[in-house]
Amino acid sequence: MYRLPLSASAATTVLEVGPVRARVAVSRSGREGSLHIIYTLHAHEQVLRVSASWHGSDDLVLDHPTTYRGASLRVGGELAGWQVEQSASVLSPRAAAQRAVRWALLAEAAGQGLALCAGRALSLAAHAGHLFVQVDRATSYALFVDDQAGTPFSPARTALSLAVPGRSFTGEAALPGAFRLQGADHLVPWWTSRPNGWAGELLLAESEGRRARATLSLTSGGPSIREAWRVDASGKALDALPATAEGDGFEIDASANEILIVRWR
Repeated sequence: MYRLPLSASAATTVLEVGPVRARVAVSRSGREGSLHIIYTLHAHEQVLRVSASWHGSDDLVLDHPTTYRGASLRVGGELAGWQVEQSASVLSPRAAAQRAVRWALLAEAAGQGLALCAGRALSLAAHAGHLFVQVDRATSYALFVDDQAGTPFSPARTALSLAVPGRSFTGEAALPGAFRLQGADHLVPWWTSRPNGWAGELLLAESEGRRARATLSLTSGGPSIREAWRVDASGKALDALPATAEGDGFEIDASANEILIVRWR
């Protein structure tokens, strides 16, 4: 398995300089193989997009070094998220790669860290502050440095938006059926549908291992909601959701790592 730096020198080309988009290409070709990376920044996005292609006889790992040597690694796949401890010492063996990962956050307790989000599942590992990403023939993902100073950032929602171009699930994203989910950005909507007898159904997953509260409410001009319920996988109603104090929506409380289904009519 190879990881940067490779033996070949890098050739850097500026592809675009803005103002809406900037792109830089970096290429290396040597005895190990040929690597081509394009870095892209969009004016309206918080992330740096990375698109890498590799043609070689062995696997390649891209190394993203950080200063977060003692930070924990939280990763997520489809719906579920889990915690992985990393060793802060370069002398200890590197932990096995986490597979089928859609997003990862290498962050300290104070919140500062490096987030990675991918539209398609990939494999990665963290060791002594380095985030290692395994590159297949073609691998794409986005990076975000979370300094807790700006707009709240949800790795899970960003990974979902990368998988569905043109649809961005932010903390105030309007849902199909003229409904809106407001509040905790780590309570992620994975699908919505309209079952028989209901105005809508929403599958939600808490992604960051902490409690979440969100509000399901109407957008302007939508139909009125009489009731909203938690339901099980078969559609059986479990618990009625309490209405907000203003009467314009319903409160959704989720436990850490919980996956839940909500229906309304």
